[in-house]
Amino acid sequence: MKRFITIILFGMMLMLSACGGAGASTPEASAKNWIEALFKADGTTLRANMCRQQSLALTDELIGQLAQGLAQAGSVLDLSGLTYRYDGAGQVAIGGMVKITIAGQPLERSLADLGLNTIPVVEEDNGWKVCLSLGG
Repeated sequence: MKRFITIILFGMMLMLSACGGAGASTPEASAKNWIEALFKADGTTLRANMCRQQSLALTDELIGQLAQGLAQAGSVLDLSGLTYRYDGAGQVAIGGMVKITIAGQPLERSLADLGLNTIPVVEEDNGWKVCLSLGG
C-alpha cells in the first residue's frame, strides 16, 4: 500500500510540473529556465516559467513557429556563459554572452542585442515566473 501511495504521489507531481506548477524557487532560476526554453522552443518549460495570463496565450502554433524559425536559422547556441542577477525590484538582469555557431562560424552576442538584457519576474502560485511587459 505504501508503494502504491508513493507511485500516485510521484505521478501527481509529474502532472503538476507538466502543467506549470509553482514555477521556479528563485527569480534567477525562472529567468534562466525561460531563456533556455525560448531558444529550444520548449513550450512546456516556457509556460511553466511564465505568469499565468501569458502562459495561457502561448499557443502550440506560436511554439511551432518559434521552433521552425530556430531550425531554419541552422545555428547552434551555447547559453552556458549567461549570468542572472535579481535586482530585488522585479527584474532579472542577464549578463554574459551567447555563443552562436552558424555554418561552422562561431560568434558571440549579448542578449542585450535582442532586447533581453532584463526580464521582469513576479511571484505567482508560490513560485517565480517571467511576466513580460507587452504594452507599448
